[in-house]
Amino acid sequence: MCNSHNHVTSLDLSGLNLFGYLSPDIAFLVYLSNLTLAENNLSGPIPPEISALRLLNLSNNVFNRTFPPELSNLTNLRVLDLYNNNLTGVLPVSVAHMTNLRHLHLGGRKFSRKFLQFFFSKPSNFSRQYSNTIFVGYSIFKYCY
Repeated sequence: MCNSHNHVTSLDLSGLNLFGYLSPDIAFLVYLSNLTLAENNLSGPIPPEISALRLLNLSNNVFNRTFPPELSNLTNLRVLDLYNNNLTGVLPVSVAHMTNLRHLHLGGRKFSRKFLQFFFSKPSNFSRQYSNTIFVGYSIFKYCY
């Protein structure tokens, strides 16, 4: 989708069976605010160069590196959906500083207990979806359905 100045503002390439890496060149779409690449076979790292997004949906892919801490700098981000990927490592606590974030979907990930405080301290209009997420550091691993 483009705005009145023919700048790309929204890109939805869901379910197209795309494979390969998400190029850092996506950053050249400086007016892009909504990026949905769900239900493909994209892998590798999530490029930290994306900056002006309000919605980022990379669910149901095979991204397989750590959560890029630079994503925490996406101050306009309202929706972050990374459900069903192969991301590893610790979710940065800096995600808690994403003040505009209203929907966070992280199902199937492994995160440290420190992050639990963030989940339960957000306002009631914040959507929490973390089914099958394992919170490491908890006395018992907690699976939420």
